[in-house]
Amino acid sequence: MFLTLQVVANGLIVGCVYALIALGFMLIYNVIDMLNFSQGDMVMVGAFIGFTLSSILPFPLYLSWPIGICAGGLLGAFIARLIIYPLRRAGALELLIIAIGLSIVLKDLSRIIWGAEPIAATSHFGSSVFNLGGLIFNNLQIGMLCITVACMVAIMVFLKTKLGVAIRATAANPDIAGLMGINTGMIIIFTFALSMALSTVAGMLISSQSYLVYTMGSHIVLKAFIGAVIGGFGSIPGAVIGGLVVGLSEGLSSYFISTEYTGAIIFAILILVLLFRPTGLMGRRGYLESL
Repeated sequence: MFLTLQVVANGLIVGCVYALIALGFMLIYNVIDMLNFSQGDMVMVGAFIGFTLSSILPFPLYLSWPIGICAGGLLGAFIARLIIYPLRRAGALELLIIAIGLSIVLKDLSRIIWGAEPIAATSHFGSSVFNLGGLIFNNLQIGMLCITVACMVAIMVFLKTKLGVAIRATAANPDIAGLMGINTGMIIIFTFALSMALSTVAGMLISSQSYLVYTMGSHIVLKAFIGAVIGGFGSIPGAVIGGLVVGLSEGLSSYFISTEYTGAIIFAILILVLLFRPTGLMGRRGYLESL
């Protein structure tokens, strides 16, 4: 029983990373109706930023994380101002093509900067182990849980501030929001920067536990997208729940069945959710605007 509980706990903690990425996915989709399939490559860039700050330079933990998150946010703002903002009124297909092109550019730039060979992860959190009621957790797992919860709470509180209300208004109707005096262009840039900052957090967590390679974003974005769909686009709690469902499914199927069937099981869960709840577990039209 304890072994099963350990697998469940580990799966939920891994799902925290997917939840962060799904949240960034959801923010961009709600504001500009863009399925940002470069999100996984943004996570990859965040992972390499974390590796650079903690292992190559290196900075202490209390400096590397704020610097890394700010660097990710600035990179997101630069990308949005250079590419997304000028094309913000393009159709869904055009925005999807832009996202795919951005994904290719980020991969190639990362390969040029950090190389094509896998890089071993370096933990930012040390190697201490804790026994909590018979369940074993290390510093990284506890850090992943605490950071994810903190990010989720911070985003929900932020969306109730004046700037958050402007984001929700832009998500509801950008034309009316513009007529009310909201600079929707700046909101788009800020939202993209915020999404990139969340991706950087997820990437820095990943850089502490797995090998880094410039192609790692491809499978990450697929799982995060599935989590966002399962939870329901537009719902912050839904993004969290969807990410946790994917992480839990991945952990349980890997342990009790086989890692070869993990992808098939996750897709099966996605299909079942869409059959019985097309808007996702917690999705409903207008959620972000009425939060």
